[in-house]
Amino acid sequence: MQTILYVQLSECCSRCSVKLLKEALYLLAMIMWSQCQQFLILFGLMNWWRIKRDMDRNLFKDVTDMGYTFFTGVPDSALKAFQNKIIASDFKHIIAAHESQAVAIAFGAEVAGQKACVYLQNSGLGNIINPITSLCMPFGIEPLLIIGHRHTLSQHKIMGEIDEDMMKLIGYRNYIIVTGENNVK
Repeated sequence: MQTILYVQLSECCSRCSVKLLKEALYLLAMIMWSQCQQFLILFGLMNWWRIKRDMDRNLFKDVTDMGYTFFTGVPDSALKAFQNKIIASDFKHIIAAHESQAVAIAFGAEVAGQKACVYLQNSGLGNIINPITSLCMPFGIEPLLIIGHRHTLSQHKIMGEIDEDMMKLIGYRNYIIVTGENNVK
């Protein structure tokens, strides 16, 4: 990275090099903050947000109160109230065609300095494992995942049983699993 940065700095005008240097310093600061968070979590000084909760009217408010202003995801009928509040708000919202696309969009938003939130149903968790583990986690960027929990129908049964274990297995902890009245165990 140092060689690439050096070449870019030497080929740009001074104004461009200052902008590039600022962006590189910002990215370095984000990576360092992520490492600090991991240290604090390791020693129990900071809690991650692993929450399983019922869908309620306050979910959107709770998420925005934490500073999340960028939303992307694959529409899910179980998260309809949450999605409608996003649409009605002035926050940036991009509907994705695929869960991995939503994670990549959220990664870009986080790198650009926004707090990003991805919404999806748990049947899409398998689609985000690679972008989470190879794109987000190596850079310490973990957008909040709002996961609609389904497990009652046969096609949702297996993912409904392992969704939380899957997140624990890859070490991703910035998520909320949302249950609904038709999904309560």
